[in-house]
Amino acid sequence: CKVFKKNIDTPGMQNTCLLVNTQFKEFTRMVRERDRELESLGMELSISLSEVFEALRKIAKGDPAVRIDETSQVELIRQLKHMVNLTAENIGEMVDQSHEIAIGLAEHFDLLHRVSKGELQARATGESNVELLEALKNVSNTMIESIDAEIKERQQMEASLREMEALDSSILSAIPNA
Repeated sequence: CKVFKKNIDTPGMQNTCLLVNTQFKEFTRMVRERDRELESLGMELSISLSEVFEALRKIAKGDPAVRIDETSQVELIRQLKHMVNLTAENIGEMVDQSHEIAIGLAEHFDLLHRVSKGELQARATGESNVELLEALKNVSNTMIESIDAEIKERQQMEASLREMEALDSSILSAIPNA
């Protein structure tokens, strides 16, 4: 077309084509770089979620000592890993307290058994971080001391009564025709 050839700016068209080609290459480079970033992020998410699920599985099976590395490029993953570690830590503390309570109760029942057999000198000893066990120890010791004191008081009263009866008998036997 003669009109087209006459009005076309060939150097301008070449510059435009070069500019479009350069921008196209830059966009292609940016897309490939973003693809690599997304692939890397996807891999990190996959590995991290696998670690989290494995840790949760171990926790559910009774291993509260499990911990996972909390580092991640993704804030959400860091927080998730941190929450899993906190959960394991809290469950570990609960398990430790449960063991302490079980041992404390077993010792307390042993104490009550010994007292029921007449060992009134037996006392609950030791210290516990569990407030309930400390309160139970104090109540039991106070109760045992009270029972021991009451038994000793009754024994003294019975001994006094026997002495009085013996004295009465001796006085009555000393009186003629009584």
